[in-house]
Amino acid sequence: MRLVKIVSIILLIVALASGVDAFLSPPAAYAQPAAPVDGGWSYWYWTPCSKGCKDAEGWGIRQRIRVCNNPAPQDGGAECRRHDDTLTTPSDRVEIDLSVGYGQGYIECGNPTPDITCSAAALNDTTPPTTPQNLQVAVLSDTKIRLWWDHATDDVAVVKYRIYDQRGFVIGVSEETYYTPPGYQTNVYTVSLLTPATAYAFSVGAVDEHGNESSRALTVTATTLPFQHDDGLINPFTDVVYKGAFKLPGPSGSLEYGRWGYGGYGLAYYPASDPAGSGDEYPGSLFGRGHVYDWAVSEISIPEPVISPDKDPDALNTAVTLQPFTRVDTFDHDPLSIPIGAMAYLPRQGNQTSDKLYYIWGSNYQWSKIPSHSASELTLDNPQTQGWWYVGETAGHPPYYSTVFYLFDIPKSWADQYTGGRMLLTGGTRSGAYNGFGTAMFAIGPWLDGAPPPVEAELSYTTLLEYGQVTGVNTQDGREVTDAFHGGAWITQGRKTAVMLVGNKTTGEVSYRSGYFVSLDWPVFLFYDPDDLAAVATGVKQAHEPQPYAMLDVSRYFFDEQPTLRGVAYDRARSLVYIYEYGGEGPLIHVFQVAPPPTAPTLHRPQCVVGSGTLTATLTWTPLTRTLTSTLYYSDTKLTETLWVAARVLTDSLPASVTAHSVTLPYTEGEVAYFGLRSYLEGDTWSALSNVVFCPYWDIFLPLVLKGSS
Repeated sequence: MRLVKIVSIILLIVALASGVDAFLSPPAAYAQPAAPVDGGWSYWYWTPCSKGCKDAEGWGIRQRIRVCNNPAPQDGGAECRRHDDTLTTPSDRVEIDLSVGYGQGYIECGNPTPDITCSAAALNDTTPPTTPQNLQVAVLSDTKIRLWWDHATDDVAVVKYRIYDQRGFVIGVSEETYYTPPGYQTNVYTVSLLTPATAYAFSVGAVDEHGNESSRALTVTATTLPFQHDDGLINPFTDVVYKGAFKLPGPSGSLEYGRWGYGGYGLAYYPASDPAGSGDEYPGSLFGRGHVYDWAVSEISIPEPVISPDKDPDALNTAVTLQPFTRVDTFDHDPLSIPIGAMAYLPRQGNQTSDKLYYIWGSNYQWSKIPSHSASELTLDNPQTQGWWYVGETAGHPPYYSTVFYLFDIPKSWADQYTGGRMLLTGGTRSGAYNGFGTAMFAIGPWLDGAPPPVEAELSYTTLLEYGQVTGVNTQDGREVTDAFHGGAWITQGRKTAVMLVGNKTTGEVSYRSGYFVSLDWPVFLFYDPDDLAAVATGVKQAHEPQPYAMLDVSRYFFDEQPTLRGVAYDRARSLVYIYEYGGEGPLIHVFQVAPPPTAPTLHRPQCVVGSGTLTATLTWTPLTRTLTSTLYYSDTKLTETLWVAARVLTDSLPASVTAHSVTLPYTEGEVAYFGLRSYLEGDTWSALSNVVFCPYWDIFLPLVLKGSS
């Protein structure tokens, strides 16, 4: 007891010497512990192929894993729970996907040709290369960072370098292959399609012929530049808003496979249908393709999408079938060929007498060109199908894989100016080596080639985008052989525009055996500048010159851990994008809206105090996200865009963090002072004029009139 009293007296003396605050705050030794942080899973990703010269054939294995490091458990937080209901431990925070390889937990991988030759020295090599030295970094733009380093050495040979990000994932491999261009340098690597104004960290490891890997070079860090494009382009990082998802209805019609599961290769928005009644926010309907075995088409309503934080399908609304699944053609589709396709709607064009649905059918393993495009009426039980037609020459350009993956409308004014009125954009990006080295886009207008064109007609086209077909020359930035895009939309919102492709981006180390595999695979939106496509159409640029100006990672919105995105439809009037998430028997439609942020700051109602010959106004406002400084003006006449320059400056160069300002002005009774605000923004631009507020203001109370009885 005496010891406790002595300690208490000492603490009191310390408190009096330090002030009351010190007494009320616990000593550092007794500070509250940090709050526990529960562990979270990383992406599922593929490990690098173990292949080297480890056996006569040169085959290795790879596994699909995820790591409990997003974040790692901290300060007593919970470990991650695996699918078998076991928990990770500090020494084992990895889960292997045991469903891979028919339950083996791995797949074979390696060179596509098993007759790989290995030197005797490589077969017995166990010594890794030296660590790459002098790793350097340079920021090239808002989406690109370049790395370079001194070559590592090895007792046999260094064959490639693996590039790692801050998560420890392999995000790229620098090596010479059959498609790398002449003069390719393996000690230089450009990371593309990054997020603007974002910090990144990278390291590099060297790999020899046997598969031994060096320790990694010291990590370098860099931050990409802010978004660098003008206000005429959609800014994906501020303008794209997630609205939620809804479920698709159950089977319909009499077909054996008349259901949405294992489908989604094609989605089209029809604006004239509104079964929910006028006044809701999601009018119109969707046409879409169902199960690949029947390749039928159905029409559904559009319910209000729901955002489910837990990604629970049961929390979502369900669409209603308007027209059941119906075959709209007699084309002999082979379900074993991995069919692909797309859909689009257009109001009647040229000499047509009715609106039309347009279709694509193709095969992922199609080795020759076939007629792939058609059209039909919107009444599915009487489709009056037209086609099928080729795009371009029957056995010539463009290649089949460049035209059969997506189909969507081009704004009429743009098409009239640049493509001779061809208002359908058809294109493709096939996952696999037998493909062009990037996305492709061509404009077509079947109504311009006949009324309708005869069966197997060769449709005319305008090339808008086409990368190299044979070698690594003229490639798309950041393109991997495993990328796949199955939908898109030509977005317009006010004066902003973009061509947006929807699909799955991949990155990392690619290997092959009975298919291509890569480390990381996630859903993205890829954005192109329509002005670049116009430059190709008019011959100002070559077809391979346009590059995507941005890529948006949208993985957090979708329900599956590693979702596949397919059909896309677009409501141009409301800038709503509908996207099919493939999920076997439980597919969903997700809804996004392209809604640009305000173009001007918002001034709030001021506080006005009238004194003897003075007026004091306290102004507050909500700034724009890209504000650098703000300038306040006032005038004794109402401020407008044209009168702005003649108004008096109250204060300029207010930092972005300042959102309030008080000013006292000379005042004569009966006068009105008008206030406005403008902001200087990132990218060396000024905002539009804010709303105008004034002082003094008056509260007006209307007389209350009561109806009496006599």
